[in-house]
Amino acid sequence: MNVSDLSSQDWRLIQFAIDRLRSAAEEPDPQTNEIIPLPTDVSDSLIHISKVAQAQIAPSST
Repeated sequence: MNVSDLSSQDWRLIQFAIDRLRSAAEEPDPQTNEIIPLPTDVSDSLIHISKVAQAQIAPSST
């Protein structure tokens, strides 16, 4: 599958999933009450994917 094969709806779903994943990662562990941050490379990858998704959604919104 290529990026060009994804619809704006697909990109919205990707954006939603990333937002949920990042917010879940910020919640404390119920057993220890500690927040375990995402590894830097994972966080950076999510940020990159989120920016790509936003760029792909933007043109189709107009």
